[in-house]
Amino acid sequence: MAGLQYITFWETTNGVQPLPFVFAIDSTELTTRRSDPLGDGNQDFYGVEGREPYDVFLSNADGTFNPNGGYITIEAGWNRTLPDGGGLNIAEVQLNFVGGTRYACEVTSFTALGNNAVPQSVGNAVDGNLQTYTVLGNTVDQTGRLRLTVGVNCLRIECPAPMTLECVNWGAVANFTPTVTGGWGERSLTCQPPSGSRFPLGCTTDTCTVTDSTHQSASCSFPVCVVDTRPPVVAIKPTRVSLWAPNHHLQRVKLSDCVESVVDECGGPLDVDTVGTITRIESDEAEDDSLVDDVRGDGNTCKDIVLSGSSWAELRSERLGGGDGRVYTVHFTVHDTRGNSTASSCKMQVVHDQSAPSNPAVDGGCSYCEGSGCGSCPSANPACGE
Repeated sequence: MAGLQYITFWETTNGVQPLPFVFAIDSTELTTRRSDPLGDGNQDFYGVEGREPYDVFLSNADGTFNPNGGYITIEAGWNRTLPDGGGLNIAEVQLNFVGGTRYACEVTSFTALGNNAVPQSVGNAVDGNLQTYTVLGNTVDQTGRLRLTVGVNCLRIECPAPMTLECVNWGAVANFTPTVTGGWGERSLTCQPPSGSRFPLGCTTDTCTVTDSTHQSASCSFPVCVVDTRPPVVAIKPTRVSLWAPNHHLQRVKLSDCVESVVDECGGPLDVDTVGTITRIESDEAEDDSLVDDVRGDGNTCKDIVLSGSSWAELRSERLGGGDGRVYTVHFTVHDTRGNSTASSCKMQVVHDQSAPSNPAVDGGCSYCEGSGCGSCPSANPACGE
């Protein structure tokens, strides 16, 4: 244990404030195990003077003496049974390094004997609280000692913070590295699923486990959540849809006539006629030119825009005879399976004629609108056709 200079044993007797017993790491006390029986002249310190002799030494995890071991063992004798309380009353084992101190962090094994033992108290020796302590019983008519063995280089693992990743093609790749400290010898780290795995849409619990050469192990878990928060991307066809001939008839159109593609980064290509909804359609010419001052002749028809279905409509194939062509602007939204939506628009036209100068038609702004969100642009006129 690099840098370890002293070990302090905080011993509590009869519930009073714990007393420190301090030994250098290379002291005789820590590098030898005393022979039986413990007692006057054959102990490292007393809890209750003359009655509770302690022997402390370096050991293996099971308490067997090893002057080069990575564990600390405390043994004691106590010659009082009920109604007296049990002996071996250790509050904490403190390690004093060159750069600071820390407490022992785990109980690897122990021996509790007699009718006043409280085995469940062993955790008090590694809880970081000097006001709690162990009670491991007595050695009256027993062949062994009370014993407590603690670990001082506990293996620890800290998982990354919860991860939230954006979905691409129904999942996302998560890369992470847990933080591992302590332990002995070679350490083996595994995570399930491992770092670099592709995680599906939704939340997955990832569990990481590390094991060292002494078979200590530690685990942690954290969630990896793959979310879909980005709206679909809409691409409009570069060439307008043209309605022809200008015969004043309604022609059925659908979103796929003017939309090149709809792609969801998570779910891939989407069918615009399935996921699209027309919200409104605007025309840059009045519903009926006879209702406005500038009469240029469009056939005196009404309801030139009919919203028939969510992704399709009927548009009248006509334009003002003296104008520059009619432009319909189709406003729509598309949504993916997670409710993310994108608003877009495309244009359809009725050219004045099929000569090159007339194509494309010139958009003069909204003069007639059907649907929601038309604002100040007029909708169908009740007086149309009267």
